[in-house]
Amino acid sequence: VDNYTFTANHSYIQTTWQGAYQAINRANSVIGRVPAITMDEALRNRIVAEAKFLRALHYFNLVRLFGGVPLIVEETTNIDNLQRPRATADEVWAQIFKDLTEAAAVLPIRYTGADLGRATSGAAKTLLAKAYLHRASITAAGAATRTTDYQRALQLVQDVRLNNGYAVVSVFGTLFVLVTVNYGVVLVGML
Repeated sequence: VDNYTFTANHSYIQTTWQGAYQAINRANSVIGRVPAITMDEALRNRIVAEAKFLRALHYFNLVRLFGGVPLIVEETTNIDNLQRPRATADEVWAQIFKDLTEAAAVLPIRYTGADLGRATSGAAKTLLAKAYLHRASITAAGAATRTTDYQRALQLVQDVRLNNGYAVVSVFGTLFVLVTVNYGVVLVGML
């Protein structure tokens, strides 16, 4: 992998690919099945939005690694039609943007208690901004698309900073708790 001489049979490639598509299928299952469950509507909508966030995250990682990949947005329930054609990178980006936009509109600004660590609207908007930045950095579509993507990313991060309770930290190291032990410094965790 370090020398860029790996093949499709390399364990890193297989593990990454298989893990991403397993997670995408699970997200597709939630997105397809949860709306039919009789339950609290707000919770149901949040669960589906979390699944869209996760599906977008996995497609984001896949499209950055492989370009266009098979775009599967419905649950795979049997082994028929497992061989799917590659979608274009633009089609994958469009799905990522759609999923994250929809997730950001539903997810809460923050969680408390046992729900800490779940995807928030700020996380969805930040990943959406990152996706726009990444596409802008690699796009061959021209300067207008790059400029539009950069502007969308800027608007999203400004919105997250202003409306989601996030702030820019001036010293990155202050985010971590370091503990000195007899053989050096150990990173314990983030504050």
